[in-house]
Formats: sequence, C-alpha cells, structure tokens
Amino acid sequence: HSCHVFAITSDSLFIERVYAEAMLQGRCRYLLVDDFDRATTENFLKKYGFSDDEISIVWQYFGGKPVYLVEAIKNKHRLKEFCEEMLRIRIGQLEEIVFRLERDNKAQFKDVVEILNEFKNRDSVRYRFITDAISFLVKNNVIFADPTMKILKPQSKLDLLAVRRVLEEMEYETDPLHTL
Repeated sequence: HSCHVFAITSDSLFIERVYAEAMLQGRCRYLLVDDFDRATTENFLKKYGFSDDEISIVWQYFGGKPVYLVEAIKNKHRLKEFCEEMLRIRIGQLEEIVFRLERDNKAQFKDVVEILNEFKNRDSVRYRFITDAISFLVKNNVIFADPTMKILKPQSKLDLLAVRRVLEEMEYETDPLHTL
C-alpha cells in the first residue's frame, strides 16, 4: 500500500528530524519553496500599481518574501515608514533573542554571534553539520538551514538587515573610541 504524506514547514530542523526518525532515506524528497526572485517580485508588485522606485524599496527591505509583499501592498500609502517600522521591530526582536542568550549562556552566545558575523558581507554561508548555535538560530526563526545544499540563509531579507544592524551596534558598543 502506498501512502503519500506532505510535511510543509519553514522549520528545516523539524523536517530533518522527521526524515531521520521515520527512516525515510531513499523514500522522500525535499521540495524547497523559496521566496520570489527579483523578476517575480517586480511583476507581482506592478500588478498592484507599484512604481519602480517603490519596488526597489520593497526589494531592499523584504526581498521576495510573499508575506511581506502582501503587507507592503496594504501599506503602500506609507511604504518607506512601514519598511523602517518593520526593520525596527525585527531588530528589537533579534536583540531580545541574542542578548537574552548572552545573559543565559555566554558560550552559546559567542557561537551564535560567530555565525551571525558570517552574514556581514554574505547572504548565505555553508555549514557542515547542525551545531547547537545553528539550531538555536533556526528555532528562533533567524536563519534557515537548507539540508540539501548545506547552506544557511537568513529567514528573510528583513532578517539579514536586522542581523547586520545588530552586529554594527555590537561593534559600536565594544569600540574603545565609543567609550571616550
């Protein structure tokens, strides 16, 4: 008897656990449903009357993440303010995640910051295996681990921008010239 099961989630660690625990090697496929590419995003937003400049703003903040594109459409009348507001919110959320970890587990905090630092100048990084720090960031929806390509990516363009801003602030706070 055949049985087809679809497990749909953005939690790649959950999928990996289901795969391993159900012993599905050779009997399953991963299908990555990723964000829209630039051309698809442009076409989608143009259908809602977005200008090229507005599309550039949306792409800069959100990339092609469909949920954010829908919200951008709803907030087209105050697009730039909406984008900045979403970024401030995500920065605050990321600070809560990271600095609570610093308080609770300094060793893991160091490992997490090391991973986040990999995204300073890159949009994705390779990994060999899922470490506790990677697991922490995936569980907190900061990064996505693609088990088929062994690549880590931020959950969204907004997350990438937030990671970079938080890292900049951390560097600023530890800069000896800042304390003068």
